[in-house]
Amino acid sequence: VVLFVAVAVATTGCESIPGVSNLFTDGDPDLVLVPAAGFCKEGPKVVVALRNQGSSTARDSTTRVAFSPGGEFRLATPGVQSGRISILSPIGVPPECFTPNCDVQLTVDVNDDVKESEEGNNSARETCDASIAAFHSP
Repeated sequence: VVLFVAVAVATTGCESIPGVSNLFTDGDPDLVLVPAAGFCKEGPKVVVALRNQGSSTARDSTTRVAFSPGGEFRLATPGVQSGRISILSPIGVPPECFTPNCDVQLTVDVNDDVKESEEGNNSARETCDASIAAFHSP
C-alpha cells in the first residue's frame, strides 16, 4: 500500500546548524536525515527532519516513510537551501505496525530527483517502541 500525501513543511529560521559546517563544497546539494532526538514520537507519529549539508540548494523531491508492517507514505518535500533544516509534517503510525514494536525506514530523495554529492546517505531506520502505541487514538 502506497499513500501519497501533500505535506506542509516548516523550515528552521536559522541559516545553518550552529557550529556545524556543510560537509560538501563541490557545488551539489546533499540531503540527509537528522535523527537528533529520534523520529518516533508519542501520538504515535513519526517526525521527519532533514538537512541539506551540501553547498547548493536541493530542488523539490520526495521522502518515503515505510512502516513494517503498515505500508508506506510518500511526502512531497520542498527544496532545501544549503545548510538548512526542514521538518515535515508528522505522519501517524499505522496501529497494525506495532507487533509489538514498529520498524520504520525513512528515505529522503527516494526517486533520485536531486543530484547530490553523496547518494548513499539518504536513509535511516528506527524502531518505534510499543510504549508510544498506548497514546494512539482509535
